[in-house]
Amino acid sequence: MMHSIPQSHHTTSTRASGRRRGSVLVEFAMVSFVLYLLTVVLLDWSRASMAAQTLQGAASLMAKELARAPIEGTCSFEGVLYDNCSGSAYVRSRIYDEQHLVIELTAGLSTPEEISAHFAGLPIVNQMLRPLMFFDEVKIGGADVPLFRYPGAVVKRPDGEYTVLIPYILERDYYDNQGDAERVSLRRVVEEVKAAEGDPSHFPINSPSDLRGVVSLRLNYPYQAVSMSAFDSSQPEPTGPYAKALASDANVQQEGSTPGGYTLEVDGDTGIGPNAGRYGLGAHYTLIAPGEQLARPFRRLISVQAIQRREVIFGP
Repeated sequence: MMHSIPQSHHTTSTRASGRRRGSVLVEFAMVSFVLYLLTVVLLDWSRASMAAQTLQGAASLMAKELARAPIEGTCSFEGVLYDNCSGSAYVRSRIYDEQHLVIELTAGLSTPEEISAHFAGLPIVNQMLRPLMFFDEVKIGGADVPLFRYPGAVVKRPDGEYTVLIPYILERDYYDNQGDAERVSLRRVVEEVKAAEGDPSHFPINSPSDLRGVVSLRLNYPYQAVSMSAFDSSQPEPTGPYAKALASDANVQQEGSTPGGYTLEVDGDTGIGPNAGRYGLGAHYTLIAPGEQLARPFRRLISVQAIQRREVIFGP
């Protein structure tokens, strides 16, 4: 004998099932958003960890190679890497050359295979820094220039070659409304470690400092997040004009001169990305007002150091 189910029971069951499906979708949407954020943040921090390990290996190798390089004993660290002291040609061809921190992608040097072949002939430290470089397209003089480069501010050297300097943030004040929300100084990717600015180089054997004949170097890398924004933790409500002031290159005040007399080349306030802009400080959209306000990405300057006693010294 067949029994019919009352129509009211059918209706109640269908509605309950629909409500359950709707609640599951809502719960999944809420949970998936949190999981997505956690995944992206984890990837960002993993990238920072990878950068630190890569830099440490490069710094250690560079210190060892400089300690054994045939360099005149009286040459300073700056003179060897960035001038024409005796032994500079050897260092730039075998160990490190800052001009290879920016590679302009042209015909014959654009595919991954061509770039790999190009890197095979570069100094050993430049090869080790390759995992930290990225493809970029910057505006220089209003024209789009494709580059494969190290993070930082793209500058032009007196010889016409591009390289990168690292923006070091001295102060950030998003609320002062004085047109100088960020004060920065520009530093080299590789610099000598000294007890204080202005101290003599420890590199030459005739250095007036107590520590002489020593390779003491630092490698700098500006880690800037893809998924996290910078903010002023001293202010209770980082909203309103905060984001626009934060991401404007027009509000950046540079302290001191540019090392080596290099000139900034990238047009200001151009591009969206973790390393965009004239100073390479980045800009991305925020959740406060998507599509309207731009914020600087969260950043940390990763610096690793290495020290080595010079082993091979050539007289003048």
